[in-house]
Amino acid sequence: MCSSSRPVQQSPPPKQDPKVTEDEEEEGPEYIPKRKAKNPMMKIGYAWMIGLPTGILTFILAKRQVDKNRLKQLKIRQRMRQSNEGEFDGSRYQQHTGS
Repeated sequence: MCSSSRPVQQSPPPKQDPKVTEDEEEEGPEYIPKRKAKNPMMKIGYAWMIGLPTGILTFILAKRQVDKNRLKQLKIRQRMRQSNEGEFDGSRYQQHTGS
């Protein structure tokens, strides 16, 4: 006696004639939706329509603000550089060297 753990194979169910199944489907009631289905991609489309231009405008406005601040800092640096050029009157430091 040899015991094996093989499952018992069953024969496949008999195939039906394709003409019979087509007739059965045609005779049954047809589903007619009463209202229009909602498209789930519409929300994503609206988000892109609103989000993309808003993001671009926000980026442009932030860039303009950064450029304004950079221009202010550049002018301040130029004024500091101009004030440091030329001969200095070292009167403050000459007092101690003369004694």
